[in-house]
Amino acid sequence: MRNYSIYTLKTKLEFTNLYQYLSEKDYKQLEQQILCHSYHTPICTWNGIVINGIEAYELFRKHSIPFRIKRLHFSSKEDVISWICTDQLKREDLTNINKKYLIGKKYDAEKIIVSRQLSSTNKSHISGASIAAKKYPKNVM
Repeated sequence: MRNYSIYTLKTKLEFTNLYQYLSEKDYKQLEQQILCHSYHTPICTWNGIVINGIEAYELFRKHSIPFRIKRLHFSSKEDVISWICTDQLKREDLTNINKKYLIGKKYDAEKIIVSRQLSSTNKSHISGASIAAKKYPKNVM
């Protein structure tokens, strides 16, 4: 198994709270795929922290099955939060409550990202909130 190993990674509550966990049925199906070695999606990490595939990671560790990781590079935790939210918002099974929560968390993260970018380009007269707000429709709630 090329590039497969049993990695010891960290999880961060700030990131795992952004995930809507699988239903019991889907979790058992994922576990079955992992046990049959038919699950090949790498676990995405940032600085050794799991940022995508948390349930798969837990199952790989539980059963001591080697897996692959994909190291992603971000400038900050806000970039990671924005990426996780974008990824989770693509889910068809996402509840309305979780959708609203993710939109809010993504907005907050992007506000910080834009503010940081503006301060580095010396455009402090424009707020990160005003730029981030333009990305979001007013009727999402």
